[in-house]
Amino acid sequence: MLIHPKRLVIVLVGLLVVLITGQAMAAEVVKCEQPVAMTAPGQAPDFAFAKILLERAGISLKTDPLMRPDELTNFKTLILIIGGSGKGLGAAGIDIEDEIARAQALLDKARSLNMTVVGMHLGGEARRGDNSARFIDLITPQVDFLVVRSDGNMDGIFTRISSENNIPLVLIEKTAELSDVIAQMF
Repeated sequence: MLIHPKRLVIVLVGLLVVLITGQAMAAEVVKCEQPVAMTAPGQAPDFAFAKILLERAGISLKTDPLMRPDELTNFKTLILIIGGSGKGLGAAGIDIEDEIARAQALLDKARSLNMTVVGMHLGGEARRGDNSARFIDLITPQVDFLVVRSDGNMDGIFTRISSENNIPLVLIEKTAELSDVIAQMF
C-alpha cells in the first residue's frame, strides 16, 4: 500500500507537532513566590485576561501596563505579557522604541533584585505581528519560565528560544488553561 505524498507530509507534520508540544508540555512549571508584579511591554491586550486569572487565584498582585522598573522593589516575581499592539501603544501614546527600552530596563531591574521573571504570550497567532516579534526577540531569551498559547508558537519561535536558553516552556491550547498553570506556579 502506497501512501500519497501529501498525506505523508500531513502525518509527519502532525507527529512533529505532537512531539514538540508533548516535550514542551512536559516542562516543569517553575515555582514562583508572591507578591507578583505584572506589566505588558508592548501593551498587548492579553494583560487584562492574565490579570483576571491571577486575581481569581488569589495571587498577591500589582498590575500596571505602564509599570516602571523602580516599582519592582517589593516583589518576588515579575510577569511580562509578551507581545506588541500598535493599537495599544497608540492609545497609550507610547513610541515602540521607548517601550522596548522600558522592557529591557524592567528585565535589568528584576535581575538586580533576583526576581523570578515569567514571560507569557497568550494571544496566539493573531497577536504575532511585527511589533510582537520585537518584544518576543527581546524578552523571551531573558525570562526564567515561559507560558505560551500553542497557536502563538506555530512557527516554533518560543520552542527554539526556550531550547537554546534552557528556559522551561509550557504550551497551553486555550488561554483559560492558564488557571491550571498559575495553580502550579504558586
